[in-house]
Amino acid sequence: MPEPGFLDGIILQVWVTPRSSQERLTRLKDGRIKAYVSAPAESGRANARLVTLLADRLGVPRDAVQIVAGTSHPKKLVRVAGRTEAEIEERIRPLPSGQPLKPGGRRWRDRHGLVRRRRRRAARSG
Repeated sequence: MPEPGFLDGIILQVWVTPRSSQERLTRLKDGRIKAYVSAPAESGRANARLVTLLADRLGVPRDAVQIVAGTSHPKKLVRVAGRTEAEIEERIRPLPSGQPLKPGGRRWRDRHGLVRRRRRRAARSG
């Protein structure tokens, strides 16, 4: 017999970043999912790409993934039918501890291995 919620679906909290250079899904420490999609947030293209990305990663058809709330906001509630919570947690892994969300962003490691932020240089006038 299937687990409760298997047929109805599991509700996920997803934070979406559109226009990303690489598409990926990761789980944050508080259980939310962070999604990076390459499509822009225009005319629902980022939402459509999010649905496709989640369906591919979770191994369900696209019609099993539905955005319930937040269609025009980066914070979304998404219903996924056909998977249990344990299967979803297994397929979307959390970030390793200490790893920044954006590799190669403004952070860098100095020669001692400490994470530092690059300082902006003041604009030179004259």
